[in-house]
Amino acid sequence: MLVNYDALISPDGQKFAFRSVKGAANDYYLCDTKPGSTPKKVERAGEFSTLGDTAVLIDWR
Repeated sequence: MLVNYDALISPDGQKFAFRSVKGAANDYYLCDTKPGSTPKKVERAGEFSTLGDTAVLIDWR
């Protein structure tokens, strides 16, 4: 079963982030707020390397 969590809107309202869990897979995505936009998986590298499997998005700056 696929479950999406933690939707968070960017300060400018142009994007949102969410966590998606399906079985053992636990990934983060960014997507434009425009209808029909396709989410893009966030690779856990650079500033995203510390994201864990239980991270909760609280604020986007």
